[in-house]
Amino acid sequence: MPLFVAPIVKERMIKKGSMMVSYQPRGSQVNFFRMVVLNPQMTREDLDFFLDEIESLASDL
Repeated sequence: MPLFVAPIVKERMIKKGSMMVSYQPRGSQVNFFRMVVLNPQMTREDLDFFLDEIESLASDL
């Protein structure tokens, strides 16, 4: 199941409309989210939202 967590979470975030973040495989290991930030106005609260949202969307997996 770990290989399929990122695609499921991404689908959920897109359907919810909360975020749009890509994921990437790392060899034979699990997929991971790859966030690139190019916004000087981004705050710690924004990053906390990002992590909390992924945790929330994946809570049942």
